[in-house]
Amino acid sequence: MLAAQQRADDAELQLQMMSQQSETRSVGLESRLTELSETLGNVERLRQQDQQIIQKLRERLVQVCLTADCFKAVVIDAFSD
Repeated sequence: MLAAQQRADDAELQLQMMSQQSETRSVGLESRLTELSETLGNVERLRQQDQQIIQKLRERLVQVCLTADCFKAVVIDAFSD
């Protein structure tokens, strides 16, 4: 009977250790998930900022091209007389 009780106690202790290891792993995975989620949010925010900058640069490029075309037309008119 003593040996059976010892085995039961050992099994209980092993189960507690495994449970603790699982809990520790779970906490670590949750922490990693939070970190990855924050990183993804930052990347998305930066992507949106980049898209806004790209749009502003495109608009500015159109303005520069239109100005250059207008300047070119004025120069052509000035020298065509």
